[in-house]
Amino acid sequence: MDSRWQVLVEAALRSGIFPAAAWLTIPLVRRHEARVDARAATIAMNLTPVFMGSAYRNVGVQKLLDGVSYFLPCPTDVKNIALDIDDGEKETE
Repeated sequence: MDSRWQVLVEAALRSGIFPAAAWLTIPLVRRHEARVDARAATIAMNLTPVFMGSAYRNVGVQKLLDGVSYFLPCPTDVKNIALDIDDGEKETE
């Protein structure tokens, strides 16, 4: 297993995002299942994905766009709430 992937899995287990019992019964964590859980945690605002790349020679740009489209919620996935400053910061949708 890649050492960076191992660090990610250990951090996820420490944070309590993923159920530990599921990780202990599977010898190798399937990336798809981890991505699904990470997306759910991101939508629930329990996880903040961080992406790195460079615009120089487009290094990492496509992976950045793929990660944004996969992990970040679309407007229909979350409830958008704004505060109306003129009405005493009343919550409005």
